[in-house]
This record gives sequence, structure tokens and C-alpha cells, in this order.
Amino acid sequence: MAWRLKFHEGFAKVIPRVQSHHHPLVILSYGVPSSGGIRPFKFEFVWVTHADFSRLVTENWKGNPDLIHTLSNLTTQLKY
Repeated sequence: MAWRLKFHEGFAKVIPRVQSHHHPLVILSYGVPSSGGIRPFKFEFVWVTHADFSRLVTENWKGNPDLIHTLSNLTTQLKY
């Protein structure tokens, strides 16, 4: 988690294996891989450590039976 916080734009890329049964990894501490489209939502565990995380989840989940709508609202708030 400390590495992810320090290098928030970093990423790992799996390289095709050549002569081994292992896939080598390239780890970059900068830059963001671009797919050219809308990125899918991905939960970041570090959010759990934020002081307002529990409040955000609780407020978005209260009394709303529409799961898709609730998750959409929560996703929007977590991205910012």
C-alpha cells in the first residue's frame, strides 16, 4: 500500500514469456497505461483507511433498495 501511495501513477505490465514458464513483469513508477476509452471502476483498498470512508458508504446505502443506483452514486463519490 505504501508503494501505491508513493507511486499512484505506477503500473505493472506482464510481458509474454519466451523461454521460461514464467512471465516477466515490467514495473513503472510513473505514467498511466492508456486504453483510449473509459476506464472501468476499480476499488482501491487504501480508501478503507480514509476517515470519511465509512460515512460515505453508510450515507449512500441508507434506505435505497436500488443496488445499481446506490453503487453508481458511491462510485462517483469514491473517484473524487
